Amino acid sequence: MKTNNVIKVRNYIARKIESLQAMENESAVRATLAHLRRGVGKPPGALPELWEIFFDGFPEELEGRGGIASRAETAIHISLCLFASHQQGKDICTDCVHQKDIGFGQAVARMVENKDELERVKRRFDAVVTAGSVNEFAKHAQGLIKQLRAKGITLDYGQLAADIYRYGNAASRDSVRLNWGRNFYYQLHQNFNKKTEEEDNE
Repeated sequence: MKTNNVIKVRNYIARKIESLQAMENESAVRATLAHLRRGVGKPPGALPELWEIFFDGFPEELEGRGGIASRAETAIHISLCLFASHQQGKDICTDCVHQKDIGFGQAVARMVENKDELERVKRRFDAVVTAGSVNEFAKHAQGLIKQLRAKGITLDYGQLAADIYRYGNAASRDSVRLNWGRNFYYQLHQNFNKKTEEEDNE
């Protein structure tokens, strides 16, 4: 797998989100995000209203050939649509849910406020990270993204796109899972340490 392609996928998502933030027409931004939300669960290119946001400036070397979407196109499509779902009801300029360096495992672990919640969150997380394909991953991830939105937790969507791109290659899938697991338990440890410190200070 070409490392520079992973970087291009990550950077493309960041640029697209920045372009949405830079738009002066708020109604156009809301319309674009609404179109993206309708793209959840659909293949890349299925909705003509998404072609501009999706393909404008798309790196030629990441494009698929013929009628089959490339792994990059699929990863970017899933990430943009999940981002739009996560961003729903929030101002993209003042309350953007895309935050650099907040990995998927880390974001999910931030939902665990106490040990009683751990089993429920971990069960949902396991269903996502054991998906046998990126499309199955996207299907299961929708529920977690809605929970992140409800709790006001941010996520690095550029990194998520890069992870999904790598997840689409069976040879690197376990490596992605390993990183998600590490990040999940690192953040979990941080959560419980903070909780203990707060209780000690009461």
